[in-house]
Amino acid sequence: MSEQKTAEFAPDRFGHWTAERRARIPQYKNQIVEMIRQGLWISEISDQIQVSTGAIATWRQQDRDFDTRYREAEEAAIDVLEREAHRRAMHGVADIVVAAGKVVMDPRTLNDPDGAKPLMRRTYSDGLMMFILKGRRREVYGDRVETDNKHSINFSDARARLEQKLRAITQRGALGPGSSAESGAAPQSDAGSGAPGDADA
Repeated sequence: MSEQKTAEFAPDRFGHWTAERRARIPQYKNQIVEMIRQGLWISEISDQIQVSTGAIATWRQQDRDFDTRYREAEEAAIDVLEREAHRRAMHGVADIVVAAGKVVMDPRTLNDPDGAKPLMRRTYSDGLMMFILKGRRREVYGDRVETDNKHSINFSDARARLEQKLRAITQRGALGPGSSAESGAAPQSDAGSGAPGDADA
């Protein structure tokens, strides 16, 4: 028996691959494809048909036709989910109205022969709608950060100007209040500090 066949028929958690189980492999593959199309998880399928997920993965590797049908079934299941998401976003979901922990009955049905019915309220999800739009029109509704060549930012120049301002602030703090650097006045020499005419005295 080849190495490939050995892997295919290795015992799994459901037991050995008897001749009877091996004969049902084509049937198993058809069941798997149909269940994937219905939206079941692979772990659920494994439990229902009693075939390990490892065996299913091996079949996909060895059988190209089965793998193709498996992928197509996955796409079909995703289509169903998208349609349901679209329906909920467009038409909303009817929820039972509850107040103070009790179901509110529809007053229009209080006298119905079949009995009163719960009051329903249709809710819509703007978040779900935006999620769908982002998926289908990402270029319009997606979260994007774009740059425009006409309004580019030179981060190097901005950083240099910021560092220059910080150095100026640090120097003023070191000189203390009333310093010439803070006031902006140029320092005066001793010779020029006297009143006019003092030098002639």
